[in-house]
Amino acid sequence: MTYLILVLGVLLTRFYPQSASFARNLGFSHWQQAVAASPYGAGRESVQLYLTLAVPVVALVLVLVVLHYMGWRMVAYGVSLVGLLYAFGVNDLKNTIASYLADLNRNDVQAAFHDAASFEAGASEAEDWSQLHQQTLRSISWQYFQCYFPVMFWFAVLGTPGAVLYRLLCDYQQLETGAANLARLQRMKLILEWLPLRIFGLSLAIVGNWRATFKQVVASLASLAAAPPTLVTTYVVAAIHGDQVVETDNPQQEVAELEELPELIDRALISWIALLGVMAVI
Repeated sequence: MTYLILVLGVLLTRFYPQSASFARNLGFSHWQQAVAASPYGAGRESVQLYLTLAVPVVALVLVLVVLHYMGWRMVAYGVSLVGLLYAFGVNDLKNTIASYLADLNRNDVQAAFHDAASFEAGASEAEDWSQLHQQTLRSISWQYFQCYFPVMFWFAVLGTPGAVLYRLLCDYQQLETGAANLARLQRMKLILEWLPLRIFGLSLAIVGNWRATFKQVVASLASLAAAPPTLVTTYVVAAIHGDQVVETDNPQQEVAELEELPELIDRALISWIALLGVMAVI
């Protein structure tokens, strides 16, 4: 049943992102503000961080344990699905990519910069179209990775609480302004993303260009300092282009890359689901 919950969560998030949007409105920002204003969290950044993250995860674990103990398994499965949808997040990248591609096909620079801002969550600092495309490809690839693959990995390892913990870290990072807590969050995210990121690279090698992508994955095994978004983009470019020299300032190639990216991600998702299905049977 856990595997079916995962498959259902992936399908809802991938093809019906707005139908799963209710799971995002669970009040985490209000909870974070409440902890920050409480006597326990005020003026104590590290305590505030750990309380904000630990309490929801522990509460979720207790709820699931109690529901299973009482025999209310269907309710527990429903809670797990809602938690998983929250962990995936609402990520309607497919329609946004389509709008950006329409801008590229029309050679509409102003509209392309406007749509790119939705990927970057702010105005783009690119100075030309080539830089804009590189930034957009990096942002889209990273958002696809964050939405699905660490969540699926930790759901398979630790269940819904593990998946929710990863999403809480991502959400907290967007809300936090303190330098010390941001550094702590970054370290925790790096730990949670290290193995899923390499497995993601292997899956791209399988469904894309094996030789070039596998070479990048092997090189990244010894690279602890490389930024995860940079590695994701490196894997994606290698999976799409292989060992070919990537031309810059080529609108046709840029359009082809962004058209190929969702299909590449879909193939990677299928490979992960298939692998997890085999593991569930075994």
